[in-house]
Amino acid sequence: MKNYSLKFKTIVPLVTLLTIGLSNPLYSAPSATNTMKQFGSFIYKIEQQFVNFFDHNNNTSYRTLTNTMKNIIDDFDSTLSRTKTRGNTLQQEAHSIAHYARNQFNSAYVVLSRYSGKGKNSAGPLAQELQKQFDLETAFKHIKSKLQTLSAKAKEKGDIQLVATINRFIDFINKKVSVWKKRSAFSLITAISRRLNRQ
Repeated sequence: MKNYSLKFKTIVPLVTLLTIGLSNPLYSAPSATNTMKQFGSFIYKIEQQFVNFFDHNNNTSYRTLTNTMKNIIDDFDSTLSRTKTRGNTLQQEAHSIAHYARNQFNSAYVVLSRYSGKGKNSAGPLAQELQKQFDLETAFKHIKSKLQTLSAKAKEKGDIQLVATINRFIDFINKKVSVWKKRSAFSLITAISRRLNRQ
């Protein structure tokens, strides 16, 4: 009985580790659902950094926030490169949506990184350039439209798991668009000015 108990205690953690490994996107076969989950994780992380950037009460330095944005984008680049040319039609379309989102947020990061180290007098020019290169509300609307198209195709093919995953992200995007709509242009410029003072 003692030996059995010891073996059981050894086997359970091994089974748990194996299960985690197989469920990890790095080890599982490429699929549209996995790509959408990775995409969702990216959107959540990168959007949170923008929330932090424009939060008057957040005292994190400008440089730290933009460095974190870069790390999130670089990590997502690595994820996308592993599934670039593999998978079926749904997977390829999911990958295209993820790549589009990556490019949109990278454009914003590039603008913000150029103003690192500059004073609050650069707030106006930064806001104007950011608006030209990236509009979060518009980006989310385009992403949502692409997700709805993919969801319709997944439904036709009977991929219920993919449809459910997409619908969760559409709900998330709807909430975020509603939040960002409430921010005035003046409040964003004020937030940028304060952030430039926290280099």
